[in-house]
Amino acid sequence: MSPPPAPYVIVCGASSGIGEAIAREYARRGAHIALFARRQDRLEELAGRARSLGAASTLVLPGDVSVPGEVVRAAQTLDRAWPRLDRAYLNAGTGGDQEVACCAAPGARIGTFAAREWDDTMRTNYSGALHWLEAILPRMREQRAGHIAVTGSMAADRAMPQSGPYAASKAALRALVESLRVDAGRFGVRMTLIEPGYVKSELTSRMDRWLPFITSTDDAAVRFVRGVEAGEALIRYPWQMSLLSRLGAQVPRPIFDLWAKWNLRGR
Repeated sequence: MSPPPAPYVIVCGASSGIGEAIAREYARRGAHIALFARRQDRLEELAGRARSLGAASTLVLPGDVSVPGEVVRAAQTLDRAWPRLDRAYLNAGTGGDQEVACCAAPGARIGTFAAREWDDTMRTNYSGALHWLEAILPRMREQRAGHIAVTGSMAADRAMPQSGPYAASKAALRALVESLRVDAGRFGVRMTLIEPGYVKSELTSRMDRWLPFITSTDDAAVRFVRGVEAGEALIRYPWQMSLLSRLGAQVPRPIFDLWAKWNLRGR
């Protein structure tokens, strides 16, 4: 029996972190890989490494997910270059300003409420996924096949103080994927929501606090790819952080508020 054909996989947010690790994992599996992110130099470097790991081919697509025209151009390049599109990882994201809050006193370390901070994070994390969905869903629907994985976060379980923009964007992604999953499935297109806990990345490296159950990027990527290939609708990893996050979401609000105030003391 001949082996299955190599899949055609696009990874958004491929210049670092989870996206970069997912691209390397598919390279080891011999896939055709397209890499989309803003930093072209990082993408070129990753493309070379992917080929050395066994990728059937690589395609570098520099662009910004928050700019619809750049997403359209990248998708059009894929349409011309590839006979089909098997997997799409909508993984690009930002943590925004980790010190966003409202009602901060003048002169305090953190700033006052700024709608721009929330809007910038939402445009990258949420609208960026919308732009790619608009670009690729028609092709997958025409194929009657394909699988889209969207990277959310366990932060959607319960927003922590000073992380409102990030948590709001990930909660929106959760609702979006849960809604679209059934609709897309009617046309043969599968969808997976990936909700990581803390994963070593550029984002987590900027956090100046203890991060429970933080896992390596490579381990996370292996789990996510394995889950997508198995057709899982929801992937939460690691399980220890998933359990902790689920339990934390059930803590009564008065107790949660007391904990949050204690945790923020001195900031």
